[in-house]
Amino acid sequence: MIRQTATLIAAALLAGCTATATNPNGGSASTDLTPTHVAGNGSRDAQMAAFAAKAQRPNTNAQQSQYTAVVTNNGAIQVVNPTDQPLNDGTLWINDKYVAQVPPIAPRGTATLDRNQIYDRNGHTMDWSAEKLNKLELQSGDQLYIVNGPAYMSK
Repeated sequence: MIRQTATLIAAALLAGCTATATNPNGGSASTDLTPTHVAGNGSRDAQMAAFAAKAQRPNTNAQQSQYTAVVTNNGAIQVVNPTDQPLNDGTLWINDKYVAQVPPIAPRGTATLDRNQIYDRNGHTMDWSAEKLNKLELQSGDQLYIVNGPAYMSK
């Protein structure tokens, strides 16, 4: 009941969410993850929390992949697509607990997510947790892929 109420409140506050993806030619683009825009503080956070509350991890075993994660110096998670195929509908799962939408990633491109864009089902962000990044999986449609890493950038 509490989860349903939180989801309804979050859904009422939905707003646009922007993430950055880069391509191998050095260009970058901001991707609007939702076409709905509602004015108000925290509405972007509410949209991401609502996504996490309703997200369902596929009940399949994750397959090996070439996808890689890098944790940047500021704690953001960069997902690398070293393949020749774009990733257009990605969802990043962390430690079977946290989830975030991944903006489209061009072939041989990257997408960067701030830790505060990653939520659990209860609306808590990743940066509120002392957990380490132990298990990363990337969902595309009904497929689940093991993400290599994370690697950490040296300071």
